[in-house]
Formats: sequence, structure tokens, C-alpha cells
Amino acid sequence: MGADRTFRPSGALIAVLAAAAACWLGVLALLTTLSGVEGRTWMSVFFFIGFFAVFLVHYGTQSILVHSSGLVVRRFLGLQSFDFSDIVEIDVHPGPGMTIYDVITRRGPIQFSSWFRGHEELLALIVEGARLRTNSRLS
Repeated sequence: MGADRTFRPSGALIAVLAAAAACWLGVLALLTTLSGVEGRTWMSVFFFIGFFAVFLVHYGTQSILVHSSGLVVRRFLGLQSFDFSDIVEIDVHPGPGMTIYDVITRRGPIQFSSWFRGHEELLALIVEGARLRTNSRLS
């Protein structure tokens, strides 16, 4: 295997999430100028601001580093290392708009999607490093 490679979610995904959060912050600012706004409306706006903020932080901090002996997965709550020998299998779930990759390991799951830049290369590096057999589901 060559040099270390780091994979992150697409900048487009981060931009869309940030724009959505900003839009809902704009709605909040607009609501502050209106009178008689119901509590349910305030709750809805705060819900969507929180929703997009959580996903922005989640995807904004996520990365997968592939190195010669395994993976280092960075998530919002910390780092976790996996040796290639820990990887048991990969389940690929194609769907409308994106594909989900579930990497099953002896130390817990790793999940990434086609929203990661270079996700096909990431999949290929994991399959090669873990010496997994390829089948039609991984192609």
C-alpha cells in the first residue's frame, strides 16, 4: 500500500448543511420581528437549527485515515484505530442518492457513505488492506 490517505465527507455536503442551518437561523431572526408567533413554530425552528447543526458537526469532524496497517477513524467524540486484521466484512447498501458502506470489524462498526470524497478508492483500499474477497456487492 502506498502513502497514507485521508478521506472526508464532500465539501458540497458540508456547504449544504451549513446553508440549511443558516437558512433556519434566518427564519429565527425573522420570527423575532413578528408578534403572535405560536410556541409550536418556535419549537420547529429550534428543532431544525439543532438538526442541521448536529449533522454539520458530525460530518464536519469525520474522517478516515488509511495507513499501511489499518485505519484511524475520527468522529466527533474522538479517534479509534483499527488494524486491517480487525475487519471481517464490508456490507454495501446502494440507495437513491447515496450508497452506505458498513465496515464490520471485531472492534465495532465503521460507516461511511458515497458523500465521502473518493469513497470508491477508500473501499478499494480497505478491501485490499484487509485482504477481503471481492464479490458483486463490492464492485
